[in-house]
Amino acid sequence: MRRVAKIVQYLLPNNENLIKAAMLCKSDIVSEVVGEFPNLQGIMGYYYAKYESLSEDIAVAIRDHYKPQGPSDSCPTSIAAFLALADKIDSLCGLMLAGEKPTGSKDPFALRRQALGIVRIILENKLPVNIVELVGVAVDNYSAYKDANLYSAKQIVEFLEDRVRHFLKDEYSLELVNAVLDLKKEQNLTDTKIKLDSLQEFIAGGSYADLIVAYKRASNIVAGFVGKHTTINESLFDNDYEKNLYNFLQDYEPKIKAEIMEKNYAGSLKMLAAMRSLIASFFNNVMVKVDDQAVANNRPVVVVVVVVVVAKQLQLQLQLQLLGKTKQLFDQIAKFDQL
Repeated sequence: MRRVAKIVQYLLPNNENLIKAAMLCKSDIVSEVVGEFPNLQGIMGYYYAKYESLSEDIAVAIRDHYKPQGPSDSCPTSIAAFLALADKIDSLCGLMLAGEKPTGSKDPFALRRQALGIVRIILENKLPVNIVELVGVAVDNYSAYKDANLYSAKQIVEFLEDRVRHFLKDEYSLELVNAVLDLKKEQNLTDTKIKLDSLQEFIAGGSYADLIVAYKRASNIVAGFVGKHTTINESLFDNDYEKNLYNFLQDYEPKIKAEIMEKNYAGSLKMLAAMRSLIASFFNNVMVKVDDQAVANNRPVVVVVVVVVVAKQLQLQLQLQLLGKTKQLFDQIAKFDQL
């Protein structure tokens, strides 16, 4: 109970009802009623809480903190969602740290079900939870046993990511899930879901094919220039195709950034779709590798601007960074080469 109370304090700080529910949620287990009828755990806790004149929120949180117990079970809401999430992440981390990770068809402690419950609670309640930090908080509660730990927080996060992928593949193509889902880069599952919805809708339109071709071409071109150049020298532009593309990006970067900050990924993608003709003109009329080394070096940077903007369509910050970090920026958003 103390471990769970620490976790709910992280999830929803200083909520007295939630903390009290966390400290009482297992109390009915020691009752004779639950001892005789184990399936009444939680339910009896609700009635005991009401008998003690505790608030309805506390009683409901105690009753529902075991939910969901399967794919057909409903998810808890309100403070019960935070309590259920805390209880499940504590159980998952504790058992995995003890070496009880499921193997093959064996899962005696139903950790896969616990993990899917965690995913459903976060997504159905749209909780802005950093899943990596949450695992870290839960693991820290077992710090006294760290010398005996067979699994680390990193491995627990990887297990959760695999369960998230399993859950999402029923709604999205596996290629799309693999391209967007990466808990090392994006720890907020709610944002991941928004990105998946936006990108899926965008792919269904007519703009996606042209942009993904541009992305792949640009990615191949800049591969050999990673880490060598950092800025765009406008004075080296020698044709309108470069200038038009650069000017467009200069105008639209703040607008796209604003859309991303508002989590309007669909809006940012629509803006990117307007770049199709400019990108096509750039690739059709500009040879990136030329004899003049200074001009040659400048052109991949222009391409990188395109790549960065396309890649940053699904990220909260849109910045032009060092050429050497281009691939890293791709990975933070999506693995477009898997689409």
